[in-house]
Amino acid sequence: MDITEFNQEIIIYLLVGVAISFAIEWLARFSDDNLSTRERIIFITLWPLMGGIFLYHFIKELLQ
Repeated sequence: MDITEFNQEIIIYLLVGVAISFAIEWLARFSDDNLSTRERIIFITLWPLMGGIFLYHFIKELLQ
């Protein structure tokens, strides 16, 4: 893997994070809640972890 492929993967990763962060922020504003800058940065960079946590708790609640 050369440096251009690596840079492209990072850009795609961050763009997916921005899209997910946008959706979460839209839902938060819809419910009259606000996100801090720190929370936005965490959503953009750690979106796979956040998605896994969400799925875990979502499935856990469905099974109860």
